[in-house]
Amino acid sequence: MSAATNAVPAEDVRPIHRPFSWVPNAKANDMNAHFAALTFDVCNGVQTCLELVHSTDMALHARIWGGDDQHLLSGVDREQLLLLATAAVQMLGKQAQERADSLDEQARKAAAMKKGAAR
Repeated sequence: MSAATNAVPAEDVRPIHRPFSWVPNAKANDMNAHFAALTFDVCNGVQTCLELVHSTDMALHARIWGGDDQHLLSGVDREQLLLLATAAVQMLGKQAQERADSLDEQARKAAAMKKGAAR
């Protein structure tokens, strides 16, 4: 027995979002601009995760001390947001380290070229 499906061909599916970048077109190839945009996005995401966890914790404490607030997140949701925040900060740290290594390498090459030109 075959079931009828209402599947829409992939080419007919339109995204519900529009691509967005904090980086202006004039800076499309500027790695520093892309890192700044990434940092901005990650920091805002981590801030949101931590604010939600904090709100849940405060509501839980209010409930324990006699208030009737319900917590915003379940224990699982809270844990997942903390893990997301942790992963985001780790990713940002890795990107920063890679950028710092790249800048260090560029500085070494420039110093070597300058030293070679002085001879």
